[in-house]
Amino acid sequence: MRLTDPIAMEVFSNRLLSITEDMGNTLIRSSFSTNIKERKDCSVALFDAGGRLIAQASHIPLHLGSLLGSVQAVLAHLPAERMRDGDAFICNDPYLANGTHMPDISVITPVFLDGRVRFFAANVGHHSDVGGPVPGSISGRARSVFEEGLRLPVIRIVRAGELDEDLLALIAHNTRDPDERTLEGPDCHQRPRRPPCPGPRKPHGLGCSRLGDRGPAVLHRRPPAQQGQRDARRLLQLCRVSRR
Repeated sequence: MRLTDPIAMEVFSNRLLSITEDMGNTLIRSSFSTNIKERKDCSVALFDAGGRLIAQASHIPLHLGSLLGSVQAVLAHLPAERMRDGDAFICNDPYLANGTHMPDISVITPVFLDGRVRFFAANVGHHSDVGGPVPGSISGRARSVFEEGLRLPVIRIVRAGELDEDLLALIAHNTRDPDERTLEGPDCHQRPRRPPCPGPRKPHGLGCSRLGDRGPAVLHRRPPAQQGQRDARRLLQLCRVSRR
């Protein structure tokens, strides 16, 4: 199958977009925060193993730029070869993890296929408070990054499917609403008292089943530079058409 086959590109474009739309819908429906459930101040995206953007849901464009930086920060912190199935990484710092501001917390999850990292599922949501001198963690009088709330570099908060409870408690209790922060934790789908959310396990089966057998091979093929530019422009056009 040629990468420039317009029919194949249309099929894969819509498959990828449907994955991210489902990720976003799950995040919004399962959230306890009014910032995410009502205001929809959140975004999700799917990246390849090299940190290149593949598909994004139609949420907040500003978040999508920070998600790209967050995935790159995760890869710089820990190579994909050293990650394990079920890992998840959390971060928010603009300087240490390429974030936007402290209340926007990102969770990056490697998606494994045949024992290798093939994709990254990423989501970011605005949290109502992450500490700092004022409620809401946004102050016009802040003179340094240390006055903007809790700084999170890239941290592996879930290891092989096991949530670091101590780390989650540390993050939650450095905010003014620890109960809500705990409910929004990255493994809330694993606990009976919490509803499902797009944490470490959600995108795996969904993405692999929709991409089919040839999906990863097509997405990870690296054509020559000029051909790649033409393919990228064509894929962008198809994504725009499919959203209408």
